[in-house]
Amino acid sequence: MVPKMAQQLDQCDRRIYRSFSGKKPTRTVALLTNPYRYQSRWARSLVDHLRKLGSSVRPRKRPAQAGS
Repeated sequence: MVPKMAQQLDQCDRRIYRSFSGKKPTRTVALLTNPYRYQSRWARSLVDHLRKLGSSVRPRKRPAQAGS
């Protein structure tokens, strides 16, 4: 699976891009950091940016798992 923007940049006519029908796939992104390790300015900036993005996205409710 590739993002739609990849198709715009692809010059090869041997590949075929198709969209999903029905329910679109989703993904969960997680970021783990170790508070005891040095973080570069770039890494801190990335963490801050992702936190801001995450606060603007409403979390989904997870389906109940069997045996819970």
